[in-house]
Amino acid sequence: MTTPQYYRTLAWLESFLVDIDAVVIGVCEFESVQRFDKERLESALQQCINHHPNLRLNIATFTKPYYFFQTKQSCSTPTYIELESKDEWQRIVDDELNTPFEFNNEAKGLLKLFVLYDKDPTSRRQYLLLKYHHSIADGTSGMILLNTLLSCYFNRDQKLSTLSSLSDSETLAFPQVTNEDEKKTEDMIQTILAYKRQWKPMIPYEPATGRNLTIYHHGTPENMAQLLNRCRQEKVTIGSVLLTSIYFAIAELVKDTWLHDASSYFSNFKFDLDVNLRHRYPSPLDRHEHIGLHIGMMTLNEIVISRETKFWSLCRVIFNDLQRNLSEGRHLTYLRANRLTSTDEQIDEQTKRNDGRINDLNFSNIGPYVFQREYEDLKLKHYYCVGSNPCPSVGTNVILVCSVESLDYVLLHEAGEKNRLIAKSWFDRMVGLTDRVWRQTESWTFDHFLKEST
Repeated sequence: MTTPQYYRTLAWLESFLVDIDAVVIGVCEFESVQRFDKERLESALQQCINHHPNLRLNIATFTKPYYFFQTKQSCSTPTYIELESKDEWQRIVDDELNTPFEFNNEAKGLLKLFVLYDKDPTSRRQYLLLKYHHSIADGTSGMILLNTLLSCYFNRDQKLSTLSSLSDSETLAFPQVTNEDEKKTEDMIQTILAYKRQWKPMIPYEPATGRNLTIYHHGTPENMAQLLNRCRQEKVTIGSVLLTSIYFAIAELVKDTWLHDASSYFSNFKFDLDVNLRHRYPSPLDRHEHIGLHIGMMTLNEIVISRETKFWSLCRVIFNDLQRNLSEGRHLTYLRANRLTSTDEQIDEQTKRNDGRINDLNFSNIGPYVFQREYEDLKLKHYYCVGSNPCPSVGTNVILVCSVESLDYVLLHEAGEKNRLIAKSWFDRMVGLTDRVWRQTESWTFDHFLKEST
């Protein structure tokens, strides 16, 4: 076997995503009069690959450090699958989520396209699955790739964004490391070491199975419109509402342990919150430039829930905490501190005791679909971002939220009946609360939430 020609070395986070076989799948549900023309779609896919240099890369993993290399032939052929049942697409996504890419292959890149269509020829529903390795792009990148693909398919004359990779997030986050940066990082390192060395999972689970499964939910356009209006009134964001709903749902899940009487409270729930960094650097990027694999992470300060906690009051606390962390650059510091603590032996030992878990949850509010939703007779109905990072490597569960006309949720969890029941239980409660919370008054509390389920 020949040694592939070196392109560049992978940075720490990229290398980690290779080690855990992290993939992303953009699940695009369309309503259309006609099915995709195979010849046109294959041509559009080739144009998409040619437009984005990242899609022409593969990874040499013979020894560390890993490195990217250019594939010798940058082509890919769509895979067409006829659906036998309404929900078969979910099984296909789960299978692909658990099928790693082939590295060290000079003939294959790190992108695959699947076309799913109903057996009934009169059906207006069809799906595109954009599967790519997480080391070359992030969740929002799937939206950019989809827009490129469809713009090429319909011969739209427009300027297309190009995914560009950065070898290291810290290059922009800390262009010139100051004493203040060092002090912030050191403080964050001590905080991370203190809780990760003793952290125990709060969400119940059964031991790792090595396979991840997904649960989906989409709200309604009416609920999202009402929620947006309520958020404007409360001067908060949908992201802070989602986080408040997560806190309520998890607190209910563990209420027998934490909330055994009126004076008790729930706290110490630890999770990573992904933050889009595209416009949040000390030296901002061009507003039209899209960066693959470029998120920051942060945790919230101590959040406490008792039976008397009011939803909208907690939402404002979380919103203010988010804004403070962003304004102080703590999301960038957390990203850097995580890398610097990644080789800590005590954390490694603790992770092994927790069956490979390092967090309760990873949450990413990817946000709205950022391009047009209609391409001639093709209308994008839902966009789900699936995968991101697998369980349990980054948490016992991973939740991602996008929006087209409504909020589209995905929960990733480990296979196993116990894990499925636990995940579905709190996920259903969380999305149900988010869907209807715009109706709740200022005085509506966690105790009211608990009584709804009895």
